[in-house]
Amino acid sequence: MSDFDPASGPQQPPQQPQQPPYGQQPPYGQQAPYGYSQYGGYPPGYEPWPGASQGYPPPSQSGNAIGALVCGILSVTSCGPFTAIPAIILAKKADEEIAAGNGRVKGSELAKVGRITGWVGLAIWGFVIMFYGLFLMAALVGAAA
Repeated sequence: MSDFDPASGPQQPPQQPQQPPYGQQPPYGQQAPYGYSQYGGYPPGYEPWPGASQGYPPPSQSGNAIGALVCGILSVTSCGPFTAIPAIILAKKADEEIAAGNGRVKGSELAKVGRITGWVGLAIWGFVIMFYGLFLMAALVGAAA
């Protein structure tokens, strides 16, 4: 005869506890999977030593470099020397700020582009003013003759 007892039904293998979905903690009272802390943080054996720093803060962007870039672009497009000169000055200040920051301040590329566009804007508006002056002088000479 067989060992099957119809009153108890078929024998089921014991079930393994299921892991929670990714990013969720296991229910209260259950152990976290190997290598993970139930309460978050570092896995066992990878905790930083006491007193260890968590690293340096990320470098900040120089406000003068951003201002130089904005003023330089405005000098080329619309505002002329009214923003070209401040772009050149702000770019110089940004370079000094970045050099004094020892790597904690970034934005040298923005300052360089701001300086270049400031000089280009100043040159463009210088030519515009020069040609306008020559045109005005030619008109006055032609009207007097």
